[in-house]
Amino acid sequence: MKNMNKSKNTLLLSVGILLLLVVATSGYFATNYMAQKIEADERSNLLLRAETIAALIDVNDLSTLTGSSSDTGTTAHNNIKMALESVRAINTDTRFVYILGQRGDSQFFYADAEPTESSDYSLPGDPYADALPADIANYKEKIPYTKGPYTDAWGNWFSAFAPITAPDGTMLGQLGMDIESEKLLLRITIVKQATIIIFTLLFLSVLVVLILLRDESPFTRK
Repeated sequence: MKNMNKSKNTLLLSVGILLLLVVATSGYFATNYMAQKIEADERSNLLLRAETIAALIDVNDLSTLTGSSSDTGTTAHNNIKMALESVRAINTDTRFVYILGQRGDSQFFYADAEPTESSDYSLPGDPYADALPADIANYKEKIPYTKGPYTDAWGNWFSAFAPITAPDGTMLGQLGMDIESEKLLLRITIVKQATIIIFTLLFLSVLVVLILLRDESPFTRK
């Protein structure tokens, strides 16, 4: 009988340890999965918004812009700037909303939702010097995409870019939306911490049950 109790106790301990390992391993993978999923969802949501807004930009106004300081004060530029300002006001999580153009391998600003008196405001024709080769290529290929986290002259961002095309498919510009990377990373961190807490509680619960069962085992009682 003593050997039988000892065998049961050993089996209980083995199963308990295995269960703890399963919980710990599951917690690790679940935390990474949730972090990746929330980031993918955030990117997808931001890109969807950028593409939707790009589709609503008046291509007649945009097609008349020259991408130079002479655009300032024109009806077309004012209309587009007001539209971008409205987008920025509705999408309160975004920091910058703008339209980029491209000549050769250099990008520039057509319009910016930032107030003209802001030190961060980009005038029509101002260069965007932080464009990477991938950005240039995506513009040429009219590819919508997300980017980040990355750093440019204005800060640290997650961004989405969507092409603005004429009815005949001609590339007219690119709608850009920037979210401060800290905001998105904070949301990811919150999800990760919540997942860790859940699996930590589950791990501790299994551990407590294992200890209680072990203490109640006839073999462990004196």
